[in-house]
Amino acid sequence: MDEGGYVTPKQYCTHIWDNMNLDHQTLTQWDVSCSDCQQEMESWLCVGCGGVFCSRYVQGHMQAHRESSGHCIAISLSDLSVWCYSCDSYIKHEKFHKLLVVLESLKFGQSALQASLALPTPDFSTGFCYEERAYLHCAPSRHFERQERVEVALDHLVELSLLAKCRTVATREASKEELQLAHESSYVETVFTTSSGQTSEIFDVDTFVNKNSSHIARMVCGGIIDLTTAVAQGNLKNGFALTRPPGHHASKNKPEGFCLFNNVAVAAANLLENKLASKIWIVDWDVHHGNGIQDIFYSDPRVLYTSVHRYEHQPGMFFSEEGAMQKTGEGAGLGKNVNVPFYFHERGYGDVDYNAIFDSLLIPISREFAPDFVIIAAGFDSAKGDPVGQFRVTPGGYGVLLQKILEVVPTQKAVLVLEGGYNPGVVAKCTEECVRVLLDPSYRPQYEKGEVLAETEKVIEEVKKQQRLYWSI
Repeated sequence: MDEGGYVTPKQYCTHIWDNMNLDHQTLTQWDVSCSDCQQEMESWLCVGCGGVFCSRYVQGHMQAHRESSGHCIAISLSDLSVWCYSCDSYIKHEKFHKLLVVLESLKFGQSALQASLALPTPDFSTGFCYEERAYLHCAPSRHFERQERVEVALDHLVELSLLAKCRTVATREASKEELQLAHESSYVETVFTTSSGQTSEIFDVDTFVNKNSSHIARMVCGGIIDLTTAVAQGNLKNGFALTRPPGHHASKNKPEGFCLFNNVAVAAANLLENKLASKIWIVDWDVHHGNGIQDIFYSDPRVLYTSVHRYEHQPGMFFSEEGAMQKTGEGAGLGKNVNVPFYFHERGYGDVDYNAIFDSLLIPISREFAPDFVIIAAGFDSAKGDPVGQFRVTPGGYGVLLQKILEVVPTQKAVLVLEGGYNPGVVAKCTEECVRVLLDPSYRPQYEKGEVLAETEKVIEEVKKQQRLYWSI
């Protein structure tokens, strides 16, 4: 990005992990001669293979090498900048730290080499998934569910240098077979056919689609499948998917509430199908009930679904019979569905109320369930400052809840997937706190304390009465 003559390096590049094969320890001498023409001007070092090639301003051998090898990232031996040919941009990432230190030492002298190499190597154990082209999925007019929700948060993570500490996981199109583990095949086909249409509200008043929507929704789903798979296989410790469109309202055969494919459910179903997890706890802290997730796993004993949501007694934005506390599952899945419905209160439910619910209800149930994987439907519309939810959970409050959740799983294998949240600035701060917890278990979020509302205590006792049939609470 060019800002008034200053080029801002891109910190989010999905190509780093497939192209970074060069080990800094193999660099022992300074050589700027092009491997193909021996020119020593405008040379670039390929980080994929260690070859040196001249730039397009000489004979263009670096570009030719990129086309023949697929290696798309190179370091300028003139100014040690890093360029990604696939992104068509300069990039900056901590992954290049030691490599650049060695190159600088070889170029200018060895004095600082040992001290620089003694710096700790960043631990890229937190995965991060983002679909840059999601802006193509857009409504015909300004809409709550828009690209700004994720762009502001991404920029915030870049500014704080948090994104550079994560390992990026690229998106890809989920296959029909992967999607059909959570959705009926006829519904998958219906969404696929929207790629031939124009922008319209063909599903319902909330759920828009255009000719790009199906592709973007599949890309997001595929990326989240790969992110959860990498965590389940131990290649990553945990992960965060800052993606849209959201998914937790999409049921087996119907879109709803901005959602096309149920990202969380599809990812969970694929983990179970591939035997990468045996029991999954899905935590939904979005202010709306995740009726789609509930629909897909209502009779599945391998999935514990818990939802804390706003619930009204009459038709409207927060009315859903499916979100009632009496909905506890069916068949083999009886007891594996836990709904905690909040009725509207002028003060709004905040950190202290959510902590009370998790401490006295959801954490004890989840410990007894003993999951080996956790997926969080991370809606930030229950946050203080959100125009829709009118609740009061702070960014640090989500961080504290995340820490409690992670303690339930011995391996701490967990992935957060963005759902709602319609104040972009608030989403950014909530995302920051959660990413900080994922990166550093010792991080201590700041949250609001106070008195638990009487209404909260009443709801907890009412839900316990429903769930005591299945759990020791």
